[in-house]
Amino acid sequence: MDGDYAISFHDLIEVYVAGQLRDHGVALQTVRKVHQRLETDFHTPHPFCRQELLTDGRKVFLHGLDSEGQEQSHDALTGQGVFADILAPFLKKIDYDKAERLARKWHIASGVVLDPAICFGAPVVEEVNLPTSSLATAYRANGEDAAAVARWYGVEPRHVLAAVEFQRGLAA
Repeated sequence: MDGDYAISFHDLIEVYVAGQLRDHGVALQTVRKVHQRLETDFHTPHPFCRQELLTDGRKVFLHGLDSEGQEQSHDALTGQGVFADILAPFLKKIDYDKAERLARKWHIASGVVLDPAICFGAPVVEEVNLPTSSLATAYRANGEDAAAVARWYGVEPRHVLAAVEFQRGLAA
């Protein structure tokens, strides 16, 4: 951006999905080939942000409706139709825009989301849209008193604890 390097929300989702594909057994060479193919097919630099992606641990598939409105899945590289038995549970952590079918919000941890439309994409406690860093810092600075911090911010102690747990995970 303006000559500086920046990472967008969609860049983060791309890295997350690529990492999950690798963690689920998809070869790095396959991940690269699929990414290149889908960049062309979808005309986007962020094809792994698409809602249609599935995996069985070896290959990457696209799932959607055919020209007759019937659900179908096919191999992302070959286009060959398949019966995809295993839906990648990690993709359920991402909310997609209904019109564009691109990633819109990432449920990064229990009760915590990344949403580029809220706090510039910083991690927030989903129910209250407060940055996890603010709640966790206040918690640590005040003797780890979740009830007091909750009162100050007008939230419930569970919101403060969700923020603290998330921030601890970042520090680990």
